[in-house]
Amino acid sequence: MEVKRNNRKKVFVTGASPGLIRAVINLLSVEKFEVICLTRQNIEEKVIGISWHVGDLLKPETYERVLSSCDVVLHGAAVTHTINEQEYYEVNLEGTKKLLSLFEPNAEVRFIFISSRTASEESGAYGRSKFLAEKALKTG
Repeated sequence: MEVKRNNRKKVFVTGASPGLIRAVINLLSVEKFEVICLTRQNIEEKVIGISWHVGDLLKPETYERVLSSCDVVLHGAAVTHTINEQEYYEVNLEGTKKLLSLFEPNAEVRFIFISSRTASEESGAYGRSKFLAEKALKTG
């Protein structure tokens, strides 16, 4: 018996909770993509074409296996509001670096990074953390 393979591209999404990212994954799932969303908590929501993977951006071992089968990464996870400025750098910069560290230099994975209009060296902690994450993406 011949097994039919699913030829849909796999998209790994971080930061699937915010409105913009949620709208994008809903569009992707009805098109030709299988969407796998990294989430910190178990999600019971059932949506055709979307699966939820519990993990922690700062602990790559919690998502490395599932990420290895993906064709596209949509990285939108970020701390946007906090009293502790160090959290911006921990998640927005270090989390991005940890995610990037899982890819070989010439990997054929499309990486889409959701930044911020405030990303700047002169910005506040959030904007600076996003600016530094952009810089990390450019330098590998």
